[in-house]
Amino acid sequence: MSRVRLLALLDERAVDDIGQSLGLDRGQTLTAIQGLMPALAGAMATNAAKPGGLESLMTDGPGPIARFMADDHRRLESLLDRAAAGGRIEPALYEEFRAGLLRHIGLEEKILLPAVSRARGGLPLPLARQLRLDHGAIAAMLVPAPTPIGIERLRALLALHDALEEGSAGVYADCDQLLAAEAASLIRQLRDYPAVRTAKHHEGPVVERHIAQALALAGREQILPGPG
Repeated sequence: MSRVRLLALLDERAVDDIGQSLGLDRGQTLTAIQGLMPALAGAMATNAAKPGGLESLMTDGPGPIARFMADDHRRLESLLDRAAAGGRIEPALYEEFRAGLLRHIGLEEKILLPAVSRARGGLPLPLARQLRLDHGAIAAMLVPAPTPIGIERLRALLALHDALEEGSAGVYADCDQLLAAEAASLIRQLRDYPAVRTAKHHEGPVVERHIAQALALAGREQILPGPG
């Protein structure tokens, strides 16, 4: 594993955590980490064939992109839980969740998926099409005003969708593997991505029909839109 890839595994938060535990500032921490690189690289070369060797220790667990995106999943889940607590919907919290979820979709559509496609010579990830179809269905479900039934169905869709992205076999792990050399730059882009302005809610049979069509296209027919 190259020195660049090793450093890419550590995002700014991880570097700060290491520095705090050692009583070092960021510059001193980076210097200390870089000083260990030759020894780590040599150990990895020696232990590459061992299932429990140092290589597996360095690659086990989520990388910086996966951590960043999964943390945003948890933030959005918490917002939705608070917005729908006690069976009553708090409009301001729901709108914060709605805007945050649309922004999260933008992070994937505008930054991560194009970057991975470039890293693969223009070929999208095998799951990219499913993610985009899910995104369309999620966006459609955010059009009508929230209801308890609608929120439960949205949660069900998000659970199916997030399972494709998180974990060692998920899309975020693919991003960390393919984009290791530019992970720090991508994290900055993800953090700096602008907030999304949401449109007014719309209701009616046309909206419900569009939701049903989007779910069918995504192969998620088991999650049916409800009247509220």
